Amino acid sequence: MIRIVYVETVITEHAIDRIICKNARLNLISDQQVMDCGNKNGKTEIVMVNINQEKLESYDDLSGDFALAMERELGLEKLRFPKILKEELYYELIPCVHSSYRHMLTNTIHEFTILNFFSHPVIVFHSEPEELKTSVGNAMKATGNLFGKLFKTKAHEIKEDKKKEIRLMVYVAKADGAIQDLEKQMIADKIGSLQDFTNAEKRELFDIMKIKVLPELTKDDVAFSSNANIEEILKDIVNIALADGSIDPGEKALIDQIKILMKR
Repeated sequence: MIRIVYVETVITEHAIDRIICKNARLNLISDQQVMDCGNKNGKTEIVMVNINQEKLESYDDLSGDFALAMERELGLEKLRFPKILKEELYYELIPCVHSSYRHMLTNTIHEFTILNFFSHPVIVFHSEPEELKTSVGNAMKATGNLFGKLFKTKAHEIKEDKKKEIRLMVYVAKADGAIQDLEKQMIADKIGSLQDFTNAEKRELFDIMKIKVLPELTKDDVAFSSNANIEEILKDIVNIALADGSIDPGEKALIDQIKILMKR
């Protein structure tokens, strides 16, 4: 007697795109944003053939882990059904950096991520600090500034003194031709620490740093409401000049000019 058994076999194809994070997942970044940085035309390579009990594998250190993760996701097996007959794989490493920064105008901390850091970097900001510029706090500061200016309050005088001091720091920093990175940082930190200034007022001070040719200093530029802080202001100006290790002749000449104008 002969027994004939018919076995119906179905062969299907599975294709899957997946982001696999080797370290902690990136906060606030979707897989699609990372996937968009990849090569859409990357050519797959055969990494495993498993036919007629003959299994050939050519995984490298990373692709073996990637293939195993996708096999589990699809519910496939190498030794039993549903059985994998052939695997093709293309992958690339997309290095990403997640960090934070302090926004000087709003004096707030904000996060950002750089995708595809070494090849074609794409920066993603996770918040818009400039949206805070119309906040209630800034509106209250602006109102206080208006009344302070109208009635010449002590607080208004202190603010005007701070503006003039920072302006002088910028003048001294530019005296040798260009503001050095350390000088920029010192001035930026000074502006960022001004809690009673609005974002618009802070921006005005930052804009002074961008002016290529500053106007000639006058007596009004060095006229402060009180002589009590003069020594401290001069100290800050000298520290800016010393930021690069020594006082440039141009910086020294300008500091001497400032001292003369203060005495007139």
